[in-house]
Amino acid sequence: MIKATAASLAGLGLAALAGTALEPAVGRGVLAGVLAAACVGLTGIGLQGRLARSAPEKLMGASVLTFLVQLAVLLAGGLACRYAPSLGSIVDWRGFLVGFAASAFAILVLGSLDVSVALKKALKKGSVP
Repeated sequence: MIKATAASLAGLGLAALAGTALEPAVGRGVLAGVLAAACVGLTGIGLQGRLARSAPEKLMGASVLTFLVQLAVLLAGGLACRYAPSLGSIVDWRGFLVGFAASAFAILVLGSLDVSVALKKALKKGSVP
């Protein structure tokens, strides 16, 4: 979880820096996308890490579920930012999509490395059948 958490914090910092350089609505969109991806991604990686230590046979299902939830949040967030007039005036939908995609990719890749380390430790201890 350390790598995924570090990736999400780095993404938030980069989104804050990008938000100052971009138009205000686009910057808020990038920041909102990064925050949404961090929330969903870290929750999914936490679930996968717990399953890697206790029930590794369910790990693939949790990985697929995490990916599908991220796709659903990406779609719902993008459509909400695009077609909800009150939200669309505050948060740019293109910035949301770019921020979400970049953050979700980094969190899933680095989180998968964390999960594989947790699985390897559980297998070495013999706590996993």
